[in-house]
Amino acid sequence: MLDYGRCVLKYSPRAAEAWLLITPGSEAASKKGRDLAVEDCLVSGEVRFSLSLFRGALYAARYQDRYRSILPGNLSKGPEPALWSVDLADAQQVTELALVQVGVCVARSSSEAAHMLTLSVAGTRAETDAIASLTPMLAACLPGGREFHFSKDVMRAAVAEGIYRLRAAAEPQIAH
Repeated sequence: MLDYGRCVLKYSPRAAEAWLLITPGSEAASKKGRDLAVEDCLVSGEVRFSLSLFRGALYAARYQDRYRSILPGNLSKGPEPALWSVDLADAQQVTELALVQVGVCVARSSSEAAHMLTLSVAGTRAETDAIASLTPMLAACLPGGREFHFSKDVMRAAVAEGIYRLRAAAEPQIAH
């Protein structure tokens, strides 16, 4: 998924960046996400996947391109990243926002482990070690004592978006 996300960013950078600004879980995000499919990025055939995982792959690719060789430092006291408002009657939008909030919280709790997870290759010892380091932070990051059950891939996606947003928010803003 990461390779596909990186390829989409290469072929359609403006469209991918614009899609990341749309409220996840919304009808507009679903439509635009499907429109982002780039045939040249497919090895063969057709691809079907979760837009949440695709979103995470785009953030992981952006993170790796921008921050691969720059350790994050302590992000525990940095500025809050800008998020979007959701339609509280739309369960999908609420879930997507909650996942991003959990990803931000986990990345803020251990930015080094979040950095390592976002740089790791799926299925490797580095991924396993990073997830093991981040798992204890999950309970403290779940809103209102809620319980989430999600896969390693969903955790990777949430953490990739979380650490990218935290690092981008911590950078000085340049006036144009």
